[in-house]
Amino acid sequence: MGPSSELMQAVKELSEESGHTFLISPKPVTNTQLFVVHTVGHPFRPEYTISSGVFGFRVPFNFPDAGPEDCFFILPVDTKLRAPDPVRKSIELNRASRVDGLVTESALGNVPALIFSWHLWDKAPWDRRKNTLLDHYAHCIRRRAAGARHMNSEIDPTEPVGAGFADEVHIASSRATWQEITARLKAQAPSEACTFVLTRPSRGVLRATVLLREILWPLPGEVLATPHRLEISADYISRVLDSAIDAGPMVGVCLVHTHPKSDLGEGIAQFSRRDDWYEQRLFPTLVLGRPNSVSASVVLASTGDVDARIWWEGERGVCAQAAHAIRAVGPELTIIETPSSHWADHSDPAIMDRSTRLWGKEGRKKLQNLRVGVLGGGGTGSLSVFALATMGVGKLLAWDKDVAAAQNRHRTAGITKKHVGKPKVRALKAHAESVATAEPFTMEVYEDWGTTAEGLKRLKDCDVIFCCVDKFAPRVPLNDMAYAHLIPTLDMASWMHVDHNKQIDSLMTHAHVWSPGIPCAWCRETLSSRVLTQEAQGRQQDIENRAPYGLSLKETDGVEPSVLPLNMLGVSLALMQFMQVALKITARTPNDLKFFLPEWELDESDRPAREACDCLTSIGMGDTLSIRPVSME
Repeated sequence: MGPSSELMQAVKELSEESGHTFLISPKPVTNTQLFVVHTVGHPFRPEYTISSGVFGFRVPFNFPDAGPEDCFFILPVDTKLRAPDPVRKSIELNRASRVDGLVTESALGNVPALIFSWHLWDKAPWDRRKNTLLDHYAHCIRRRAAGARHMNSEIDPTEPVGAGFADEVHIASSRATWQEITARLKAQAPSEACTFVLTRPSRGVLRATVLLREILWPLPGEVLATPHRLEISADYISRVLDSAIDAGPMVGVCLVHTHPKSDLGEGIAQFSRRDDWYEQRLFPTLVLGRPNSVSASVVLASTGDVDARIWWEGERGVCAQAAHAIRAVGPELTIIETPSSHWADHSDPAIMDRSTRLWGKEGRKKLQNLRVGVLGGGGTGSLSVFALATMGVGKLLAWDKDVAAAQNRHRTAGITKKHVGKPKVRALKAHAESVATAEPFTMEVYEDWGTTAEGLKRLKDCDVIFCCVDKFAPRVPLNDMAYAHLIPTLDMASWMHVDHNKQIDSLMTHAHVWSPGIPCAWCRETLSSRVLTQEAQGRQQDIENRAPYGLSLKETDGVEPSVLPLNMLGVSLALMQFMQVALKITARTPNDLKFFLPEWELDESDRPAREACDCLTSIGMGDTLSIRPVSME
C-alpha cells in the first residue's frame, strides 16, 4: 500500500509553502499504517550541538480524515544541548526520547530517532476540513525542537525586513498594566528581569499599535537572572505560546526585560548585541505560522527610558521594525519616546512662552506632536478645532459631511459668508491654519462622517479624540474605541430649554472623558438601549413629539436652541480635561463634568463603573474587538 494521491499532494504543498523539500516513504512503517514524512538539512535551534539534520513526522494512510501523530522526530539521535538547561541541569533535550523502528520503510533506513512527544493537537483537535500538513509543521517548530523557517539568514532587528509594517509604530498599554510591569520588574534590580505579555493589534492608516494586555509572569525556575544576563527556559516560552494560540489568531507576544543599574553604571535603553542575538532566535518561534498577529519586545532602562520594536511574519519571513513610542493610557496619556522617535520640538519655542510656563518644554513638545481627531464640525466641533490649533496642537484631523449654511454662522466658529454652501470642514481647515501656533502644523479634513469604516480606521492613528457629534448612535463606536484601542476620547454635549417667556428654565452642558480608569458612556447612562432605540424610532411609536435630549418639538419647531456661549462653555470644560489628559496639570482627571442652569452649578459625576462593563473587560482588545461603523445620515 502506497500513499494516497491526496497525501502526496499535501506533502508537495508542504514543501512549497515551508521552503524545505519533504519526502514521503513509499510504504507504511512496519506493523503500522503510518507514512514517514521528512526533510534533511533542516536548521535546528542554536542551543543544540548540531546545527541541522533530519526533521519529520508520521502521517496515517487515511489523511486528512486522520491527522498526523501528536509528535515529531529529529536525527541524528546524539543531538544534545550545548550547555545544561538552567532548570533541569541537563544537556539532554527536553521531552525527547530515543526510539527504534520509528522510520522503517523510509529513505532514512532502520535507524533510531529522537521523538518529541508534545501533544500538539490537544488544545484544538485536528480538523480534517481545515487543517493541513503545514499547520502540523507550524505546531512542530513552535514546540522548539526544530529551527524556524528562514533561520538560515540572519534577521537584523534594527532594520525592517522588506517593507515596514507601518509609517508609525507604537506600543500601548493601560496605565495599570504598565505600572504593574515596570514596578515588578524594576524591583528585581540589580538583577535583570523579564516577563511576557499577550498582545493585540490596532492598525490604522498610518500607525500600527501593539496593545499589551495579559501579563504572564514567570513561574519559579522559569527564568535565571543575574545583573548582566537572563536565561529564559523553554518551558516558559512554550507556556506563553500556548496561551497566545489559545487566545486567538491575532494574539501576539511581547517580551519585556530590564537593563538595571549595575556595577557598570546606569542601564541603557538600547537593545544589546546579546538581546539582538537572542531575539533573532526567539521571535521566529513566536510569529511564524501566525500571520495575523504582531509581537513585540521592550527594554526598560534604570533611568526610565525605553526602547522597543515589533516582530511579525511578512512575505520574506520574520520581520522587525523599531517602535517610535510607548503609550500608557488611563485616565491620562503618558507617551514615552524611544530612540527611534520622530518627534521634534516647536521650531520657534519663543512663540509658546506663556503656555510653556505652565506645562514646560516637554508639554510644549507633546502638543506639537500630538495627533487629535475631531468628529463633527458644528458648534462644539468648530470651537474645539479653533482652540486646539491656537493652543499649539500640531496635527489635527476633522470629519463632517454637512455643508455650511447661513444659519450656522451665529454659533459656529470660522464660517464666513464665503463658506456658506461649502463643506464645513473646509472652513474649519482655513480657520485653523490661520490661527495655528504649532510649527509645523497640519490639518486633514474629510467630507464624511468619522464613524464610517474608513473613518474608524483612520481614528486609530490619533492620540486623542474629540466627540462633537449630535446623535447618540455614533457615540457607541467612539466609546468602544476609547477603551479597546486605548485612545482617550472627550465627549461633549449640551441642551437648553426655554419657557413660554423665552427664559431659560433648564440648561445642561457636559464634558466626559472616556479612558481606562474612568467609567464609560454606558456606565454614566449617556448611552443606553432606551435612548438608542428612541433615536432610531424617530417620530414613530408615539415618539413624534420628542427630539434628542428630550425637548418638545412643538415648543422648538423640531430644532433645539443653540447659542455660542453654551457651546463655548462645554468646549471649555472639554479643553480643561484635554489639558489634564495630555499634560496632567492636576493630580487627577474628573469623571464627567456637568454645568446646570438655573442652579449655576458645576457637578462631577460619582457613578462607578458597572460590574463587567465593556470599559473594564475590553481594555486593550484592539482589532480583536468588532466595532460596528455608524452612519449619521
